[in-house]
Amino acid sequence: MSRFVLLILGAGLIFSASFLTSSQSMALAFGYLLLAIILFRLMEKRNAARITEQLELQKQAYQKELTDQSRAECNRLMASLSQVLLVSHRQVETVRQQTEEAINQLAARFSGLVDKLNTAVLASDEAASGGGSRTRVLYKYSIRGVKTSANWSTV
Repeated sequence: MSRFVLLILGAGLIFSASFLTSSQSMALAFGYLLLAIILFRLMEKRNAARITEQLELQKQAYQKELTDQSRAECNRLMASLSQVLLVSHRQVETVRQQTEEAINQLAARFSGLVDKLNTAVLASDEAASGGGSRTRVLYKYSIRGVKTSANWSTV
């Protein structure tokens, strides 16, 4: 558009210069030049406003696109996090069960050791008090699960 305006002004300057004297044509040329500069500046402002508007629209479109991408990325992260939490919960539950089983087994073993120790103490007390022969006392308490290699020299 600005080229078209400058072309018309130039053609008008050439056309008017052919009919006027040199001082009049210089004044007219200066007037046309001033008019061309003013029109050029107005068109620049109009173009700048249009470009600014287009840039603003593009900026808003990019921001919306980024917002949509951010939402999608956030949703993907939330889905991954929920899967990680499910796996973590299952692992914690498995560890809890294994710990509970190990504690129960340890308590059972300790209870068995206490029973065996009580049996050994009873057998020792009975043998020391003369409650029977060494073979009978050993047989009586070995049936209850005592396997000992105690020295029964004094029965």
